[in-house]
Amino acid sequence: MSDASVKAAFIPDKYRSADFRDMYRRLQEELECLNSIVLLRNELPADSNYCEVDFSSLMDNEPFDETLLERTDPDQLKTILYTSGTTGTPKAVMHSHNTINRVIDNKVDYLSLDNDHQDRMFMASPITHITGYGSINFPFTTGLSTALMERWDANVAVNFISQTRSTVSVGATPFLKELLDAAEANNNPLPSMRYFICGGASVPPQIIYRTTEILENCRAFRVYGSTEAPIITLGWPEATQQELAAETDGKVFNYDVRIINDRGENITAIGSEGEIAAIGSGMMLGYKDQNQNSEAYTDGYFMTGDIGVLTKDNALIITDRKKDIIIRGGENISAKEVEDMLHSHPAIKEAAVVSRSHPRLGEGVYAYLLIKPGATPPSLTEIKNFSESTKIAKQKIPEEIEIVKDFPRTPSGKVRKDQLRKKLRHD
Repeated sequence: MSDASVKAAFIPDKYRSADFRDMYRRLQEELECLNSIVLLRNELPADSNYCEVDFSSLMDNEPFDETLLERTDPDQLKTILYTSGTTGTPKAVMHSHNTINRVIDNKVDYLSLDNDHQDRMFMASPITHITGYGSINFPFTTGLSTALMERWDANVAVNFISQTRSTVSVGATPFLKELLDAAEANNNPLPSMRYFICGGASVPPQIIYRTTEILENCRAFRVYGSTEAPIITLGWPEATQQELAAETDGKVFNYDVRIINDRGENITAIGSEGEIAAIGSGMMLGYKDQNQNSEAYTDGYFMTGDIGVLTKDNALIITDRKKDIIIRGGENISAKEVEDMLHSHPAIKEAAVVSRSHPRLGEGVYAYLLIKPGATPPSLTEIKNFSESTKIAKQKIPEEIEIVKDFPRTPSGKVRKDQLRKKLRHD
């Protein structure tokens, strides 16, 4: 909030187990920029301070004459979304009205979404992610509607989709997998659903095929993108394209993609592996920290940090990643942040954290541990208890550990995480 210079926050009083009003009162003491706290859903308490405002009282005011406002430049900054960086420091990703609208319009154009089909976006992803954020903007720019599910529950989702007659959704692998299980268990083929756009983690081909077996009219396909360059590919929605939908990470749409080798050269040969670089109108304006931009682009192309190939069908297949992140249930986790936490454990000399295939979440947090001489190797339970004591987010706590004598390393001593990930894939 300090980095974004937040001046006003819109909050509920309390939500689930969180007391937001108490939290923001404490934050206010640390944030010079925060001068207005707007309370939603509840009347203003008697002990409110000078910064707190009741949202309903704002709505009761006379409408403001919008003709007095300066016209907004659609290329101006609209939103800042934070993503885990490879260094563990969150990166502030800036998007304009136009970049967010282009991401939305790409989906609408590619899938021919319209009012004739009574298309409605079903959204269960967190709205702080680019997927959820784009979907809550959907009604304001397309004229179509969004059915926002407050909290994920697969059985509730089946009923919710049926009640709202939702037709399309975008979500990470666990959402689709659990939705299929629940639809099958409830004997509900969700006939209104037309498309499920799946990404954010590895998507097994079996899930794509299974969608057409369980859901009456729905096609699922993989897509690829990031907060910085959202939805670079947009899948294969036709029945005749099932194999492409299952075996690739989608067809490039309204982006120009290059495959770059280790020397920074563009590889033109089809099927050659390299780092994926992309440029397009849905791309971010840049990082708020200008120092981060110098390493993020090459000739105007955003360097994604993912390794892949382009096929003859102009499809992408992701084969590995350079960025040191774990995508757990569609959420990026910085491996370095977890490693830094583990390095504070008294028995650990060095930690290397990588992703491992997870049956539900796509990827899980796996930690290789090098123990200090003479120290007793900690158990997984001890590591989990220690992690909780550091107040690290629950989803970042290692789910599996392995004690090793050393790591595979480069001649300069850098840990070869590609080999560690490869070892896990073969175990």
